Amino acid sequence: MATSLEGRVFASFKDGILRTAVGRAGDVIAVVGAITWEFLSKPITVWQYLLPPIAVLCTTFAVHLGTATYQVWSEIRKQPRFHSEESRILLPNAEKRKTLVADPVPPRFNLRLGGMLLVYWLSLGLIAISVRRAEDASLLTYIYLVPSSQLMECQKRAFFVKTVGPQVLYNVEIALRDNKSGTTVTQTYDEIDPEPQQTGKYFLFSPSSRWDEDYTANIRTRDSHSSQRLVVRSTKKQIQFAMETTVGDAKKIVLKCRDGLLPDTYSLAAGERRACTELMELPQDVPTQLDVVGYQLPDGRYTILKMPKRPSPSELDDQSDDRHLTEYQEQLMHSILKKYERSRLAIYYAGGDKSRRYATEFRQFFSERWNVIGPDVVPVGDEQIIDVQTTVGVTTTQTDRVRDLLDAFAHAGIKHRKRNSADPAVPNDLIVLWVGPKSPKDANPDQCMGAELRPNLNEPHTCDWAAVGQGCPFPPP
Repeated sequence: MATSLEGRVFASFKDGILRTAVGRAGDVIAVVGAITWEFLSKPITVWQYLLPPIAVLCTTFAVHLGTATYQVWSEIRKQPRFHSEESRILLPNAEKRKTLVADPVPPRFNLRLGGMLLVYWLSLGLIAISVRRAEDASLLTYIYLVPSSQLMECQKRAFFVKTVGPQVLYNVEIALRDNKSGTTVTQTYDEIDPEPQQTGKYFLFSPSSRWDEDYTANIRTRDSHSSQRLVVRSTKKQIQFAMETTVGDAKKIVLKCRDGLLPDTYSLAAGERRACTELMELPQDVPTQLDVVGYQLPDGRYTILKMPKRPSPSELDDQSDDRHLTEYQEQLMHSILKKYERSRLAIYYAGGDKSRRYATEFRQFFSERWNVIGPDVVPVGDEQIIDVQTTVGVTTTQTDRVRDLLDAFAHAGIKHRKRNSADPAVPNDLIVLWVGPKSPKDANPDQCMGAELRPNLNEPHTCDWAAVGQGCPFPPP
C-alpha cells in the first residue's frame, strides 16, 4: 500500500526526533540552555516557565520538519520511475516471469511538500507567539492611584499608590495634575514592590475644586509608562468615582470603572457597569495613619482626630524666615499712624533671636514718634505667641489708635492677629505689641488665645489650642 506524502514526512520526522534524543548534541545543548536560562532569569509567572521549553521544542520541531521534508523530497527525486516484479507463474524453463511496473512520481509533490512545510512552520510559530504574548500579558505591571474618600483637614486628599502585576517597578515618577487648575504635583520612588501595600506609599494633594475633582496621572517607570484619568465627586452624600487607566503608547485601556450615582455630565468611562468599590477600596483606618488633625467625609461631617499641637517657640523661630520691616512697609504704616505721636507702646517678644531682631525693628520704627519700652521677653505663660499681636486695657482710651495700628499692619502685609485682646493688667493709655515667631501658612493667629501681662499658669497657654474644621466647605449635593 502506497504511503501518502504526509505519512512519509511524519515517519522521517519521527526517526529524526528519536535519533536526536539519543545522540545529537545540538538539541541537548538547546534543552540545557533553556533550563539554565530559567534558573538565571528567575521566572515569576507560569508563562515565563513555559516559554523557554516551548520555544526550544518549536525550534527543534521546525528544524526536523524541514529536514524530514527535504529527505522525502530527495527520495522522490531519486527514486526510479520503473521497477520489476516477479510473477508467481513459472516459465517453461522453470524461471519466474518478470514484469516491468511503473513507479509514478506523486503529482505536484514539490508544491505539496512546500505547502505542508509552510503550514507546519506557521503552526509552530503561532504556538510560540501565543505563549510569548501570554507571557507579556502575565508580566504586565502598572500603577494606578487610589484617592482617599476623606478630605484631610478640609483641603488635602491622600492618593495611595496601588500596583497591578507581578513585577518590581523601578525609577517611578508620578505626575498628578489637577485638570481644573492645571496644578501638577510630582512624586518619585526608587522602587515599588508588587506585594499588596495599599497604605505603603501615598502623597497628599490639595484639589482646587473640593469634592468635584478631575485629575490626570502620568506614571513613568524605567521600563514602561501609563496614564490614569480620575474623577472624584460627592453625590447624594456619597463618594463617587470614575476612572480609566491606559498603558503604553497605544493607550490600551487595562482598567476602568464608574460608580452609578455619578451624573451623566461626566463622560469618563461612560457606559461602564463595573463599580469602583473594589478598585478604590482602602482600609477604614487610613486617616489615622496620615498624621492629620481631622478629616471631612463626603456628607460634609468633620471628624477631629486630635487637637493640633504647635511647635515650641524655639522650633518655630528656627523654622521661620528672617522678617524685616522694609522701607516701603514703614512708609505705609507711617501714613496711617503719623497723627498718633507720643503714644505709649510696650514691645514683648517670644521665640528666639529672629523674633527679637524683628521686635527691635518695630522699636526703631515707633520710637521716632512714640514712647516705646522694650523689646523684652514675654512673661512666663506667653511663650506660645505667634506672629504680631496687640493687647490693650479693658477700658482703654486707645481704641482708635489700636484700630489704625491693625489697619497699618494689614496695609503693610504683616501677618498679625486681626483683633486685639483686652487685659485688665494693661494700663488704659498703653498699647502692648507682642512679636512671636512667624507661624506656618496654615496657622492663623486669630485662632490663638490672647497674650496677657500676668498670665495664669493654670490656664492654657497662648496657641495651645486652635479651632479645627471651621469654615470647612460643604461638598456638592
